[in-house]
Amino acid sequence: MREVCDANATAADREESRLNGPSLCFRLFFLTPLPTRPRMRTVSILLLTVAVLLAAAAPTWTQQRTSPITTSAKAATTASASRPASSGPSPEQEARAYVEILKTQSVEATTEALRKYLQGLHPTEAQKKRVKELIRQLGSPRWRERDSATKELMAMPVPPLAELRKASTCGDLEVETRAKAVLAKRVGQLPTTLHAVFQVVRLRKLTGLTKEILAAMGLCDRDRLVTAAVRAVAASSRKQDVDLLRAALKDSDPRLRRAGVMGLAAVLKVGAARELRPLLTDKDPRVTLLTAIQLANLGDRQSLAALHRLMADPTPAIRLRAYVALAALTGNDNLTFHAYADPAKRRKQHDAWKVWLAGNGATVALRIPLRERPQDRSHLHGHTLVAYGHHNKVEELDGKGKVVWSYSAPTVFHAEKLRNGNVLVCSSGRSGKGKVWEISRKGKIVWEYSAFGMDARQLPNGNVLIADFLGSRVIEVTRGGRIVWEKKLGGRARGAERLANGNTLTACQTGTAEFSPDGRCVWEYPGLSYSAQRLANGNTLICLYQTHRIIEVTADKKIIWEFSERLPCDAHRLPNGNTLIANFTRAIEVTPAKKIIWEHGGLKYGSVRK
Repeated sequence: MREVCDANATAADREESRLNGPSLCFRLFFLTPLPTRPRMRTVSILLLTVAVLLAAAAPTWTQQRTSPITTSAKAATTASASRPASSGPSPEQEARAYVEILKTQSVEATTEALRKYLQGLHPTEAQKKRVKELIRQLGSPRWRERDSATKELMAMPVPPLAELRKASTCGDLEVETRAKAVLAKRVGQLPTTLHAVFQVVRLRKLTGLTKEILAAMGLCDRDRLVTAAVRAVAASSRKQDVDLLRAALKDSDPRLRRAGVMGLAAVLKVGAARELRPLLTDKDPRVTLLTAIQLANLGDRQSLAALHRLMADPTPAIRLRAYVALAALTGNDNLTFHAYADPAKRRKQHDAWKVWLAGNGATVALRIPLRERPQDRSHLHGHTLVAYGHHNKVEELDGKGKVVWSYSAPTVFHAEKLRNGNVLVCSSGRSGKGKVWEISRKGKIVWEYSAFGMDARQLPNGNVLIADFLGSRVIEVTRGGRIVWEKKLGGRARGAERLANGNTLTACQTGTAEFSPDGRCVWEYPGLSYSAQRLANGNTLICLYQTHRIIEVTADKKIIWEFSERLPCDAHRLPNGNTLIANFTRAIEVTPAKKIIWEHGGLKYGSVRK
């Protein structure tokens, strides 16, 4: 099966394959050291003989296991939802995953508990003095005093990172070791906990926390964390918070201005338009972009000109998001815009939009409200979906790692959970020629398409985008099985994603490429790619199999982040900024600081989603 799946296996592939069958038998029998005592030596030889026989039989067992397609009845019964198949998860169901995160930090998901937590993020002078004393105690000659100081620093709502980093290089080995231990444990906790707080506020619409969220925004050092905070402000704000929001609009911190825009738009609705319009010329393009989108959602046509101006912004990510918003608002599919093309080409396309807006901007029906990117949505709500590759199954795990749903099938390369609760599965199929299935929660195949899919995504129109490995192509098929779009690639297809601008991002043996609807390549990056994901900032996350790396590259192909993992086959960036990676033995979650915070074994290629 592996030879079919990867005809151009690398040396690393071949090295791993030598650990199977007769080679493994040889290693077990001849390379295992034996005891010197005669009786123990005889027992060891008998045990090794049994091990060799088991290793030799393993391939046969694997073949036998891959023939039937079964489902775990108990897991399916546990996970079967009572809601109608066509309905999506409720906000409360989405909030549960974040509530679990808060529980790990002993934070209750109530308004008063969250208020107390957010207020505790800002240390008083007395608390700052206490931090200095605790760091001094890390070097105390008394073990109990050192241990007590370490535990107290570990438990602080906001770890004193600056002080701890200074202590970690102070020259005192004891202080340095303990400071580094606190940093290692706490450096990633604050962003995760804050993100969970903001999401619970948004999903449960916990009002009355606007003041506390605005005060906490100074701690939001990542754009996704800022976005979560801004949305939380919109959900929590009331009419009595209007003065706070107006003050935020005038603050020197652009993060607060963004929060003020969202909050006022949520509270005052159309009445906020007059106060928001001046921010269409804000010096921070992110503020301008958010203001334009909020005004557009209020039906204000001044947003169209602002979005058009942003299409000429120096930052590719801003240009891209402005174009996507403008195209979605107007429904104009005839004009395109390549945010990372050369300046002359961009200028020509920008001018074409200017002419079109001059003639149609005042009358075109605005398609509002604008929705979030489909790529950023997950229907797992705190669960994890793991496709185990050559280990022939897909499982959904809850927050504690318990299997709540499973399905067995030959070589499951990829799995995606759909809005209706079903799972889209790419498998080698019974015949080995490949199948893409939609599996219900009860383990029933409700839709299938014959293709050796390495990746499959359901599109907003209901069609399915498939990376057809053996066909060296990416296809879009209807639920009736008709191909409505196809692009032949220069090598075996590994991944495919339909972008918001209508283009398609592909991963294959010859590299990563973005193709327009008419099949033209508008962007590419070299190297054997097993997966590719376009991020919200306009960059691209690429899984490079042969060089054992996952990289984030800008539109001009500059690498701004990378992580080394042997033989990676799938990478996916989460909304919290962490990255999920699957390889030939495990799945991991890695922070932007490259710290592994979650690991799950048992894979032999495959995919992982949260």
